[in-house]
Amino acid sequence: MSSIRFKDGNRVDVDLHLGCSVWLYKESVEIPLIQDFMNFIVDLYDEDEEKWEKHRSVYISMRSMLELDFDESAKKFDFDFDWVNTLAK
Repeated sequence: MSSIRFKDGNRVDVDLHLGCSVWLYKESVEIPLIQDFMNFIVDLYDEDEEKWEKHRSVYISMRSMLELDFDESAKKFDFDFDWVNTLAK
């Protein structure tokens, strides 16, 4: 379960958790013309477990502590973009 806790002194503790699985449809499928694309997506919703196999899974768990600065000087953004122009040449 992800959580955010606000602490004294403009501190924020954050626990973030994310899990995801990618499943492959086993049966061959022809991709239709673009006008039928939405119907194609709806037709892919198939609850038959025999037609699906788990391909990859990922789970990320991360914890962070942030200290927020609400001073007026912290609200100004000054960044030198000259390096971008150098790369573009």
